[in-house]
Amino acid sequence: YYLQQNRVADALPYLETAAKSSPGHPAAVHDLALARLTLGRPEEACNGLRAALRQKEEASWLNLLGVCAAELRQPVEAAKAFHRAAQLDPSEKHLFDLGDFLVRHDQPGEAIRMFEYAVSQHPASPRLRVGLGVAYYSNGSYPEAVKALCEAVDLDPADPRALDFLGQMHGVSLELAAEISDRLAGFVERSPNNARAHHYYGLSLWKRRQGAGASATAESHLRRATELDSTYADAFLQLGILLEDTGRGPEAIAALARAAQLDPALKTAHFRLIRLYLQNGNKDLAAAHKAAFERLRGAEPAGRRQQPDP
Repeated sequence: YYLQQNRVADALPYLETAAKSSPGHPAAVHDLALARLTLGRPEEACNGLRAALRQKEEASWLNLLGVCAAELRQPVEAAKAFHRAAQLDPSEKHLFDLGDFLVRHDQPGEAIRMFEYAVSQHPASPRLRVGLGVAYYSNGSYPEAVKALCEAVDLDPADPRALDFLGQMHGVSLELAAEISDRLAGFVERSPNNARAHHYYGLSLWKRRQGAGASATAESHLRRATELDSTYADAFLQLGILLEDTGRGPEAIAALARAAQLDPALKTAHFRLIRLYLQNGNKDLAAAHKAAFERLRGAEPAGRRQQPDP
């Protein structure tokens, strides 16, 4: 009960007593380790799971051991635990956690193979298709990534995870840009008060720039995103970029300044504001944003600093 109420510290002594009185009880061992991990004690969680696993194997214990070992930066043990859990019980969760671990540890090829197998075993799982899409993306296989994410949206149009990834991939696959826009349009229709949906759809329309009135429609959705969420920095940024690119400097300044205020780490907002303020003769504000831009640029790794400015 305490765990369900997120009162983990209150749950701990009862879970410890339960684990002592029933040493091999699957839920008692698992929940005690989970509580310790949640309370920032991953070493204790790992030790308890290792001790239990010396007596017998439980897939849920192995899966959680993988999480704890990854938290302790012990990738070899984590990988073995995730793999064994998926072997013992190839459930959606265990297969997803293994694939996700492989993606996070720069093994996209292995992750793709794992997620493809997982999808074959659980074809109705949108979560696994999202994982497959992310694995493809990490591997640079952008058309395949878009296809997997579109399939995830089709399986569960209300699940925002696939749309979040899909919305950020508008530029990686030109041949599938229309398919992405169609999925995003459907999400806007189903969730008209979702700021992220309007942002992603507006951005996809603006990037494609196809059809009469496309830029005006894109602008209306980006504006709607900022109206629905006045703290949505990325929406203000994209609206500002659109306004600058369509020659409306004063409006662009307002949107980009709001974006930089909401998220001072948005380098693109500062870069564009430098140019816009210089154009209207406001050298002091241009200098302030140049200083912010240079600070952010200096904080980047050397390899990234060689990239062209936005």
